[in-house]
Amino acid sequence: MKTIDHLINKNVFYLGNNYEYFKHISRYFAMQRCKSVFISNKKEAITSIDRELGNMRATSYAHYMQFDNTEKYIRNLTRILKNADTPDYLIISFKPEFENFPEATMPLINSEKEYYQEIIDFYITNTVLTLKYFMEIFIAQGKGKIINITTDTSANPLEKVAASYLDSHILAIGEDLKKNGYSQIDCKVAHKRSSGISYDRFVQKLSNALASQKSIIRL
Repeated sequence: MKTIDHLINKNVFYLGNNYEYFKHISRYFAMQRCKSVFISNKKEAITSIDRELGNMRATSYAHYMQFDNTEKYIRNLTRILKNADTPDYLIISFKPEFENFPEATMPLINSEKEYYQEIIDFYITNTVLTLKYFMEIFIAQGKGKIINITTDTSANPLEKVAASYLDSHILAIGEDLKKNGYSQIDCKVAHKRSSGISYDRFVQKLSNALASQKSIIRL
């Protein structure tokens, strides 16, 4: 595989709960000679990828982490970052796991407030807190790139609302940073079609998006 200059020796952090994203992103970025940290709540993915990274002798690491407890999540993230190199790129892809909730196919008709709150905490709160945490690092070092991946063809209305909010939030942060002189910090949103391209093509387009000047990327 041809290596891509803007990825070589870069420190890439990926946080997410999508098994397929995690598997393909971690393998691809490790092969690009990135010094990467991959964090997921999918234990089976962590075990598999960690073994594969070891066989590749890659300078990348996979960490298992639960995302359902926000305070514990941030505490564990702090611990990992203390033992890792300073990040250059951050890729986020939290996806609501509606199958964990009653009325999984139509969560909006569920009248229990705690179900809404749990989805919001998992999807929005974790993403916003992750952004805040890494943004402090990027501002201190004066550079960095963030991409948040969503699936823009979801049929679930609650996921569409959450994704729209996050897109607006991330793009507004990017605009504010540019106005305040942080021209080397980019905040991007990437919309992944639910079908149409292979995962191999998806990760190639994702890596190209990191070097793109666009704020909204179609994958």
